[in-house]
Amino acid sequence: MVIIMSSRKSQKSISAKIDNFSILLESYDEETMFPRLAFLKTEEHKLKADLKNEIVQRKKTIYSSLTKSIMTSMLPSYIEASDVHGKGSLKRMQDILESHIESSKSTMFHDAKGKMLTLLAKLREHIVQELRSKLKEAVKQSLHNELPLPDISEHYEIVKSAHEKMMSKPITDVEDEKRVPEHSSGKETTSEQVPLRNNRNDEKTKKKKKQKKRAKDVLAGAAFVDKHMSALIKRVTMVMAIADDLLGEDMIQDEMYSIIDVAETSEKKMRVMYKALRSGGPLIKSAFYTALQTNEPNLVNDLASP
Repeated sequence: MVIIMSSRKSQKSISAKIDNFSILLESYDEETMFPRLAFLKTEEHKLKADLKNEIVQRKKTIYSSLTKSIMTSMLPSYIEASDVHGKGSLKRMQDILESHIESSKSTMFHDAKGKMLTLLAKLREHIVQELRSKLKEAVKQSLHNELPLPDISEHYEIVKSAHEKMMSKPITDVEDEKRVPEHSSGKETTSEQVPLRNNRNDEKTKKKKKQKKRAKDVLAGAAFVDKHMSALIKRVTMVMAIADDLLGEDMIQDEMYSIIDVAETSEKKMRVMYKALRSGGPLIKSAFYTALQTNEPNLVNDLASP
């Protein structure tokens, strides 16, 4: 009934590979499979969404591990240099740091790379384990004679609460509709219809305010990205973490993500990123600004300060 399938197309993005993975056959008898097929589709979709969100967060930690590892290796030289005082102290401090880098560079960067690769390997193992265990359990449940009915009590309470607010009264099982005359015409209307129209007007007003605020925020974010282009290209280091966020929001495609990924340095990655930002307009620039606030808050605050 099921088979592991994946796209043959080469993809560098982990999220893209997860999207192209499925345990379901492309050809199936929908009448025979339903509701089992619907259950498996739902479970697979939920698992993929959870995994992609977790991957974005864990990759941020992985990317930052490189910097943290080097900082840890350099810590003894920082401490030694901080104790230098007096005339010519700046030169002596530089000599201490350069000497430490020269003596430990063969191991320092190798160790940092090793830690990063270890974290990536653990992420890969976690993805495989999650897919294997949870989809296996979903298949097992789908083969039962009777699938368990979903618990919709929480959703019911949300809908019930929204209905009561809209109608300005609680829901009852059986209720006679009280009608009041509409003075502007000979028609009758229920007492609930008047607050309903008012509520709709309020909702429209709130929606318009939200849209205006959203448009203002988008333009402000885009303006920041345009204004500080040179500084951002030189100073952003968490480029791939930002690219992960943009990919997750469908602001960049897999091809652009791959091009950014293969660029050799952070500055080159950012130059490629800005090509995507220019072609995407204010929306993608605003999304980039939001990702920048999450991954490089100190840099954003520094550039925003007068």
